[in-house]
Parts: sequence; C-alpha cells; structure tokens
Amino acid sequence: MTDNLDPIALVPVFCDAATSKIRDGKRAEFRVFLEDVRARLELGRVRHGDGSFDLPLEEILGRVQRQATDAAGWAFVAWAGAATIDHPRAAELRARIIEHTVGAFLAWRELRELVDVGGDVDAYLRDDDAPVEAER
Repeated sequence: MTDNLDPIALVPVFCDAATSKIRDGKRAEFRVFLEDVRARLELGRVRHGDGSFDLPLEEILGRVQRQATDAAGWAFVAWAGAATIDHPRAAELRARIIEHTVGAFLAWRELRELVDVGGDVDAYLRDDDAPVEAER
C-alpha cells in the first residue's frame, strides 16, 4: 500500500472525507479530534515506522474492530469508577459513559459487517446491497 506514496500525505484527504460526514455545528470540534488522530499517526510513525500500512486490509479492519472492543472495556472501567462517586450528577456521568459504550458497539458492528472474522473485503466490494453510511 505504501509503495510510492507517503501514507501520512493522505491524512488531509481522509480528514476532509470524514469531516463531510459530520453536521456543520460539530465540524470545528471534529477537526480538533482529527488533529489528535494526525498527531497519533505521526507518533506511531516515529515509534513503529509505516509497517501497518503494508498489512492486509482485513487485518487492519480486524484491529480497528478490536480497538472498538477496547474502547468499550475502558468505558466500563470508567463507569465502574464513576459508580463510586457520591455526587448529584454521578448518575448522569454514568449514563454518558454508557452512551460511549453504545457508540463503540456501533463501530464494532459496522466493522463486523464490513469484514466478518477471516472476512473477504472483495466480497464486500462486490455487494451492491452494502450499507451506505448516513451523516452523523
């Protein structure tokens, strides 16, 4: 995938495509998030090189799916910690953490639909009934 191209050079294209999926009122904040993503990519490049870009797409998507599972696990850890807080807004905090867990599940499910365990990206690309992502 990285034969003749610096993969980090694609970050602005990725950011533009991702930003187009976000409602206008959230785009500035989303750009801040994407700047954090870019910084993490740069840090990963310094620490580990660009080898991840050479992995098969199915493996990359599987890793992203596992990261969604990890996000839900960390949300549980935060929820459990929030359960010990004695504050009038503690229940609201726990509810918001649960919402993040649902978001992680939705990401996990989407990735699972893209590529099942040992999945076939080519089969997905041939599927005319593949879901089209709605604006968030």
